[in-house]
Amino acid sequence: MKRSFSKFLTKLLVAALTAMMFVTVSFAQDTQGACGKSAQWSFDAGTGMLTVTGSGDMTDYYDPSEAPWYAFSKDIKSIKISEGITKIGSSNFQNSESLTSVSLPSSLTEVGGFAFLGCTVIEEIKLPASVNKIGESAFARCPALKEIPITDKVSVIEDNTYADCTGIKKVAIPAGVTKIEKYAFAGCVNLEEATLPDGITAIEEGTFYYCAKLKSVRIPYSVTAIGQNAFDGCPELAKVDYRGSEGEWANIPSVSGNDILKKAAVTYANENPNLDEDKGLSLTVIIIIAVAAVGIAAVVSVVIIKKKKSKK
Repeated sequence: MKRSFSKFLTKLLVAALTAMMFVTVSFAQDTQGACGKSAQWSFDAGTGMLTVTGSGDMTDYYDPSEAPWYAFSKDIKSIKISEGITKIGSSNFQNSESLTSVSLPSSLTEVGGFAFLGCTVIEEIKLPASVNKIGESAFARCPALKEIPITDKVSVIEDNTYADCTGIKKVAIPAGVTKIEKYAFAGCVNLEEATLPDGITAIEEGTFYYCAKLKSVRIPYSVTAIGQNAFDGCPELAKVDYRGSEGEWANIPSVSGNDILKKAAVTYANENPNLDEDKGLSLTVIIIIAVAAVGIAAVVSVVIIKKKKSKK
């Protein structure tokens, strides 16, 4: 009986030790692993740094809890993504509430949707010039950001990309952007000035919804539509710098939620739309070419006349 009990205790002890070893190994694995076909991650609890190495795209997670480092998301203070990584996946760093710095490689071309949503204390995210796509809500609810993270290669600002970024006071959207989607800057309550680039044809629904301190906006002549509630909740909007003519401005359809535009003082580039900034430049080029052509023709005529005289 004693021998049987002794054997039982031995087996129980072995089982307990095995379980402890398994837990230890599992814990070690939880601080590193794969996050893409050729991408790996590791987390240093001592420094709070999450490091991503390898190459190619990081995995898209459609819920932040799917990220393998989710258990440490509130402890991540810095992120370093190594050269070779081309995409930050969807929801990769969502709600990293302690994140204060991000280092990104020149190989990066895309930031997935919701990637940094809810990173509440980070003040700056510098994107490398190689980035050409930013997903929806990628930087939404980042109230400490002072400037919007964007590059000259980005052509579309997707839905809610910078919504509720309450620390931003001025926005100058790069010339490469041709479309701004719904509620892109909604809730940026401290935004005071916005400059939209030439080429944008529409200000979509809710673009500047509840930007309570917005005072002035520059709208290019290329805009032919302003969506519902695009400027709703912007009681301080007093100046609109429209780069077309008064007639073109009057032809933009009026929709609900933009009554403040009727109260704002609108200035126009020129009554003659052909003399607008870009249009004027095109006209100048045409005139120069025409004058040059006339000059060449005159020179040719003089040469012909001289040849005729010399024959006589």
